[in-house]
Amino acid sequence: KSGFTVSYKNLTPVYPPVDILKSSFKNFDYGIYAVNTPAIGRPYICNSVFEDNQKGIYMSKVNYPVIIFNEFNVHSRFSVSDYSTAIGVYINDQSDGYTIEENQFYTELRGSELQDIICEGITLNNTGGYANEVYNNMFNDLTVGVVAAGTNRDEQGTGLCVKCNDFWDCLEDIWVVPDKDENGNPITGPTVGIAENQGEPSSGSGNPTLAAGNTFSKKNDDLGVINYVNEVSWNDIIYTHHNNQEPPAKIRPLPYSSDFTPFEDEFVFYSKESSCPSNYGGGGIDLMATTSTFSSELVAAEAYQDTLTELVDGGDTEET
Repeated sequence: KSGFTVSYKNLTPVYPPVDILKSSFKNFDYGIYAVNTPAIGRPYICNSVFEDNQKGIYMSKVNYPVIIFNEFNVHSRFSVSDYSTAIGVYINDQSDGYTIEENQFYTELRGSELQDIICEGITLNNTGGYANEVYNNMFNDLTVGVVAAGTNRDEQGTGLCVKCNDFWDCLEDIWVVPDKDENGNPITGPTVGIAENQGEPSSGSGNPTLAAGNTFSKKNDDLGVINYVNEVSWNDIIYTHHNNQEPPAKIRPLPYSSDFTPFEDEFVFYSKESSCPSNYGGGGIDLMATTSTFSSELVAAEAYQDTLTELVDGGDTEET
């Protein structure tokens, strides 16, 4: 039960680094596996590459992990793996304060291949009723970009928000689905699903960062692209988007479409930088912002340590 850091090696004695060697995980059942890590010494995974793993990162009951600036090739074109389902990041069970930001999730598969081999970017399963966010990531050529299964909200409707992500050529961008009992029946209740409010209206505040700000895969009838699925038919979603951004182009047909309400905010989407700024803190949660500051400073400290090691005694103190 301890924290850990997975990052990169700075190959040049300068900061910011201009030449780095990233950590890499390929052809594993689990690239990184972490369970029940306490708040002290939380996991920090940055600037690493995950390719052809059944699950690139798996975490269960882990609070405040930081997963930023990583690359997930969920399934390559000539993969030797035989997984029927491959997932970039899987967060399981009660988990609070996770930061998943500015990662890239993609495959080298196309069309029907993504139906034969299920490839998911991020799966969040029963993570609890916390105000978590999946923020500012990119998803390309996946079966599903983000899967939220089971309980990911509380009885008041507070919970997981999927915000400011970019989806390209995914068969389904966001899929919200209930968990099932031992007999295969959907588990119902007020805590099933994700946060009722996906984004908030600016209400005259002039704040462009409140709306959801996701961009979705374009509708393609040949591929059957679905942008948003809410199969939790008893817990509605209100999706607030900027007034010059289209709401999801296509949602799952009835009966599910009645449980998704797009709301057009008065504020326009000016740019990615102004409407969806990088913050690493889950969209403004103070505790998470503190985690982000610590993580960024840790990267800087590691880089300076590399430089110091090379400069002191020519990098070989014992021989000197």
